[in-house]
Amino acid sequence: MACARRPLALALVLAATIAFAPARRARAPSRRWSDGGDEVDDLSPEELERYAKTAPTPEEEADLFAMLKDKFSEFEGSTYGDYKKEDLEEPLKPGSLESALRAEIGKLPKEEQVASDRRVLESIFDRGAEEFKETVEAMKEENAAIGKIAADELAADMAAEARAFETRMDELTRAAGVDPSKLAEAGLDDYDDDVLVTMDSAGGLKRPRSAPRPPAAAAPKAVEPVLVAGAGGDAALRAAVLADLADAGYGDAALEAAGEVGTLVLVGASDAEAKRLVETHRPGRVVVLSAQGVTRAGEFAFLLRRGTLEKAGATEGAAKLALAKLARGGEAVVVRAGAAAGAAGPAVVEVGDGLDAPTAPDLVAACLAKCCASPDVANATIAVSGAGACSDGRWRDLLLKARGPELARLDVDAPLDDVVLWAREWATLWRGDGAKRRLTTPVDVFADDAGADLLFDDKRAPKRAKAGGVLLRAERPTIDGSAATRLRAVRADYSDGVAVKQMSEDEIILRLKADFEKTFG
Repeated sequence: MACARRPLALALVLAATIAFAPARRARAPSRRWSDGGDEVDDLSPEELERYAKTAPTPEEEADLFAMLKDKFSEFEGSTYGDYKKEDLEEPLKPGSLESALRAEIGKLPKEEQVASDRRVLESIFDRGAEEFKETVEAMKEENAAIGKIAADELAADMAAEARAFETRMDELTRAAGVDPSKLAEAGLDDYDDDVLVTMDSAGGLKRPRSAPRPPAAAAPKAVEPVLVAGAGGDAALRAAVLADLADAGYGDAALEAAGEVGTLVLVGASDAEAKRLVETHRPGRVVVLSAQGVTRAGEFAFLLRRGTLEKAGATEGAAKLALAKLARGGEAVVVRAGAAAGAAGPAVVEVGDGLDAPTAPDLVAACLAKCCASPDVANATIAVSGAGACSDGRWRDLLLKARGPELARLDVDAPLDDVVLWAREWATLWRGDGAKRRLTTPVDVFADDAGADLLFDDKRAPKRAKAGGVLLRAERPTIDGSAATRLRAVRADYSDGVAVKQMSEDEIILRLKADFEKTFG
């Protein structure tokens, strides 16, 4: 029965409160006006008189509040009307410093107590304002870091789309049998397929005051201790990484660690776990195991793997963002591997996300271990596939592709000097206003002991800024006891804020491969 009366009592209380509210609001201003308060020009005397008549008398107000107090006191568990000031204060231990301080404050005159309370409130507000300001600054820094990563990913996607479009247009143009002279008259690229580069002297090539070279590989950094972590994924794979690190001479490597570490290897970590591990261990380098196809998750061939690829991409982004927020100049390395089933053939490493082939777990573990110390892969993303074991020399040569990065690698059975002369002669095709080859961004051509440099002349770049280019390097390395001649095309350095000339780079590499094949077969 008491439960049935409670909704009725609540309804009566709410109805009385609603009925009383308008009259009380109307009464308040009429009293101030009648007492000689501020004058209000937007109400007429008739309106003031009407509001005064509808307002309850002081006796009516007292009766209403008494009725409300009685109703609230009937509710089970209600303490309305019986509380004391002490009930609103936290209990203090007798004899404590706080209790003594409160007792002394109670002895002060009321004015001083009010002033003390005001100072406490001001201190609370000041502390709150500082915390709010710090929170806003932290949000700004996080948003800026997220924006930079998103911009880099968007630029990579746009560059990939541009390359695909240009390649397709080139194929269609050649398939249509369009006359190159007509393209030249229309102001388009001159596809001079009849140009055969000889190995005559490349006289007239100038040397830059400071000849650019591919970024030099520094000595391996002190990466210890190494932590291999990740709640998900394959525990056997983490153990294999640890074993490869031990074989490489890194004794201070473990699956668990406390405090800061030199290198953090993430195998099967989620985005939240990657963020927590980086923030906790504050590494100088993070090596993230990811999946092939992260940047192509929307393509038809990867639709069935889209969920897995999006999770892998989230882990990459979380690790990079957390490392950037440390503001210690840390290096992030992403290794994208394929599924284990069906892995076969020699090891293949490519820069970016261009592979879609199985990868043996042993090869994945070896690659992760090598990336812990290799200076060539700093802040790079590589894809690996295959199943064949590699020597240390082969791994150094494979990971060398990430330095620059490398844009093309052309093997040839020819003397090294012939390849150097050919590279210099070929570079002259792009030189000057009367060049046989034209680019969206023109290039300056310089000679080099190992080939030639095609450096972009970007008028929009700041003075003394590095605007990129393509460096041609002929070399004959010895790997596993076997020497072979090759020509490598490497991206020249770009200064921060200077856009990569992706279309011009692609055009140079496309022509380089075609002409090299014509000359050397």
